[in-house]
Amino acid sequence: MKLLLTLLLPAAILFLAGAGTDEAALREKAASMAAEAKEELGLSAEETTHLRELFFEKLDKTERLTRGVADPAERSQIAKRIHQEFTQKLYGSYNRRTSNKIEGWYYNYTNKK
Repeated sequence: MKLLLTLLLPAAILFLAGAGTDEAALREKAASMAAEAKEELGLSAEETTHLRELFFEKLDKTERLTRGVADPAERSQIAKRIHQEFTQKLYGSYNRRTSNKIEGWYYNYTNKK
């Protein structure tokens, strides 16, 4: 039993550390996206903070739910549902004009690659 714990504890720590790194990277990307949107759309600090959290939630959920899904069609359906949820939250959080601007910006941001 002691040997088992000795072997599993470092693996658990490494696993948790890796999960934190992924979250940090996603938070950094969400912050970068929100900052770029703020600059281009003239959002307030409060709007930018909220948008950063929405972006993080979308990125995190997409990463978690599509990880390990091999079928591209299934991944696409999952991503589509997540985007619909993101859009609903976006329109529930901002007035229609701001929501339209953010959604247009997001479309351009994701398709400029």
